Amino acid sequence: QKLSIPVIASINCIHPEAWIEYAERFEACKPDALELNYYPIASDASVKGEEVDKALFSFVKKARKATALPLIIKLGNNYSSLSYNIKKLEAEGIDGVVLFNRFYRPDIDIETEEITSRLTLSTENEIGHILRWVALMSAELKNLDIIANTGVHTSASLIKMLLAGAKAVEICSVLMQDGLDSISKLIEGLEAWMTKKGYSNLNDFVGKLAQERISDPMLWERTQFMKSIMKGN
Repeated sequence: QKLSIPVIASINCIHPEAWIEYAERFEACKPDALELNYYPIASDASVKGEEVDKALFSFVKKARKATALPLIIKLGNNYSSLSYNIKKLEAEGIDGVVLFNRFYRPDIDIETEEITSRLTLSTENEIGHILRWVALMSAELKNLDIIANTGVHTSASLIKMLLAGAKAVEICSVLMQDGLDSISKLIEGLEAWMTKKGYSNLNDFVGKLAQERISDPMLWERTQFMKSIMKGN
C-alpha cells in the first residue's frame, strides 16, 4: 500500500493444494497480481506427455477459480507444444505468461562424490531461445501478455525483448551482479534508444518484429547452422 508501483506476489509450491492455499492467503494481502512458478519434472517414464499437459491445465483451472487477481504463470520450456499450451492458457483466462522459468540445475562434486546445487547466474548470450518464443507467440495473443525472463543484462537485450513483443521483462542475475543501479541503467539506455529512433511511447515499437509482423516470418523458425559456421569462418 505504500508503493506507487505494482507489487506481484510470486509463489512456488510443490503440491496443487498448497498453491491454491497460498494464492488465497496472498490475495488477502492485496497484491496487484499473482505469479505462479509452475515446475513439473516429468521423470516418471510411465506418464505420457499429454498427462503432463493435463496436469498443467487442471492446476490452472483451480488457480483461476481461487483468485480474482491478475494471474501469471511462469512456465518452463519442456513441453512438446509450447504454442498450443500458451494459447490454451489464454483461453483459460490467464493474464500473463513468463517465458521461461530458469531453474537451478543439479551438479556433482567429483571430490566428495555428492550431488550439489549451484547458483549459476544468467548471461546475455541466453536470450536467443526466449527471444524466439516471445516473437513467435506475442502477436497471436489478444488477452495474455508475455513477460520475458533470462539474459536481460543490458538495455540492448531489453530492447530486443520489447521489439519481439514482450510486455515486460524480469531481471535477477544483473541485479545480483551489478546492484540496483542496473535498473536505472537499463531504463536510461532504453530511453536514449527511443529518442534516437523517434519513439515517444513503448506502444510505438513493442511487438514490431513479432513473427506475424515481419516480411519473412520464417526467420524466427529457421536454424541456420551452416550459415552460422560459414559466417564464423
